[in-house]
Amino acid sequence: MKRTGILTFNRAINYGAALQVFALQETLESFGCDVKIINYISPELEEDHRIFSLKRCKSLRALAANLINIPFAFLRSKYFASFRKKYLKETAPSRSPAEFNGSFDLFIAGSDQVFNPQITRADKNYFLDFVEDKNKKFSYAASFGLDKISQEEAAFMTPLLNDFKKVSVRENQGAEIYKNLCGKDAEVDLDPVLLQTADFWQKTASNKLNGEKFILVYLIFNDQKLFAFAQELARKTGLKIKVISYSLRRPIKADYIMPSVNEWVEYFLKAEYIITNSFHGIAFSINFKKDFFADFLPSGYVNSRLEDILKMTGLTGRLIGNNPPLKISDWAYSYSVIAAEREKSLNYLKSITGNEQN
Repeated sequence: MKRTGILTFNRAINYGAALQVFALQETLESFGCDVKIINYISPELEEDHRIFSLKRCKSLRALAANLINIPFAFLRSKYFASFRKKYLKETAPSRSPAEFNGSFDLFIAGSDQVFNPQITRADKNYFLDFVEDKNKKFSYAASFGLDKISQEEAAFMTPLLNDFKKVSVRENQGAEIYKNLCGKDAEVDLDPVLLQTADFWQKTASNKLNGEKFILVYLIFNDQKLFAFAQELARKTGLKIKVISYSLRRPIKADYIMPSVNEWVEYFLKAEYIITNSFHGIAFSINFKKDFFADFLPSGYVNSRLEDILKMTGLTGRLIGNNPPLKISDWAYSYSVIAAEREKSLNYLKSITGNEQN
């Protein structure tokens, strides 16, 4: 039984981050691994996890918004803490992951943007720099989250990446970056939430909603174009709109909801239509075979992960600029691709954990 440590953004107040690490944990445990999530408190990221932060208040308007939203931030933090306590098998909190060197037979960095130095504030621990034995260092579906790498970032990352035994990334763009930096090929694998099927996620979903049909809107960044699309879709279908939001802002007439992590999964499971610019929003829409509509993030943000999943599954037609039909008529191709990629990704994990026979 391989003792396996996962290092990712398990403390992030983000639905996708929480669900991807849970999915990876459960996948590895299904191979017989003894899995723990390294509960690393990064001094570089600690401020990001505070309910209130003066550093995020760069103007009086931002300060007012931050103060007003404190009750929502507190509720959201409570929801994620509850999910972590119930579902994630974490180590004791630690500011020095080096203390776990003797605790694991292998370490896995990822998934999520653990290879993005702009997000990690160049914290080397997310590149497993603390692990003494190179043969124990692996990544799974790690993301750079960048479309361009500066010379300074390249100089920082190249020796760290070269120290991995094997590297798995989430996007094709990430494989290109790794190739350019290290001159080696990386495996391109599925985000962990797609390692698990709809049956798995149905068991994770809460069971609180009635049979009401609705349009679900889940946006990483508010986009008036998507809100307008939601309004038009509601007009055509006669359905109510539900918007997942932890803010006082109300851009359109809708029911604004603040779900727990399990409730978030249920909303995706039971929505009639989904409108999103979130990668994990798209991933769960596909897993649940939902009629979804997507758009890219605004200029200045990297869209490679959205582009990759839509191209891979043959669903680029779901971008609202492509005037998609209301219903997806045939899921056969998309699901055949996901099934093949899932098998490849599981085989990679089996190979690094020594469970090829399973």
